Amino acid sequence: MAEGLNFADPLAHELSGIMIITGTCGDGTVGRAAEHFLTAAKQGRERSMLLLAKLYALGDGVPVNEPEAHRWAQKAILGWVDGAPTDRRERLTSAMQQDVPALIQDEFDQIEALLDAPIESRISTASQIESGQPPFFADPQRACLWRLSTAKIDAVGAQFALAVQLLEGRGVAVNEVAGIGWLHRAASAGNPQAQSRLGTVLTKGEFGVRKDFHAAYRWLTRAKAAGIDVDTALAEAASHLKPDAVAFLAKSAFEVTPPAPKTKSYRRTKECE
Repeated sequence: MAEGLNFADPLAHELSGIMIITGTCGDGTVGRAAEHFLTAAKQGRERSMLLLAKLYALGDGVPVNEPEAHRWAQKAILGWVDGAPTDRRERLTSAMQQDVPALIQDEFDQIEALLDAPIESRISTASQIESGQPPFFADPQRACLWRLSTAKIDAVGAQFALAVQLLEGRGVAVNEVAGIGWLHRAASAGNPQAQSRLGTVLTKGEFGVRKDFHAAYRWLTRAKAAGIDVDTALAEAASHLKPDAVAFLAKSAFEVTPPAPKTKSYRRTKECE
């Protein structure tokens, strides 16, 4: 345990804090436990986030701080976007040792209601989480998790938003492989913005993707038909094609869906890390 604390191991800090507040270790005050939980929470330990939120909510060992209690409880609970409601509730009561302060219970109930909302509302919620629009604290990583969960149930708007976040690395590790995969999935499902972006990627050879002017022209033609301004990108792709190829691709753009492009990226990170 001591070695883990020396190297700021989050689990070691979490266990030390729990031992203090449960009385199984007399070496330290509740304030010291809060310090352990804060160290672990900053490194992603969800149980520490909740226990720290509990201390802030009750003023146990630390001054009452409702904003911080909300922030840490919200961060932990937003990470539970997948799974059944009963499983999430059990995780909460288990982490709280069956004693959930009203402030944290309210936070849980509000987020639970958002998970039951229509798909479009969940897509909007992810944007609010990323930007920190009230009642949320800005948290791009949690926003990514919400987009990923929603994208998995074939919500093309979430697929496009997730793809862009992964490719740009907004608050998460850049992931070209997954980003291009989600971009192609959204484009194939008919999202005009995804079609435009994918066509541009294929024209410029971005994110380690090999240039493919034929596929680019097909995607851009679809985006243009949906009202997206892609004239500049279309002209660029066309400049690398023969006139008869341009005519053929324009005519058959909706008849053939190009396969997902491969990226030469060697980075292999998990989505939303």
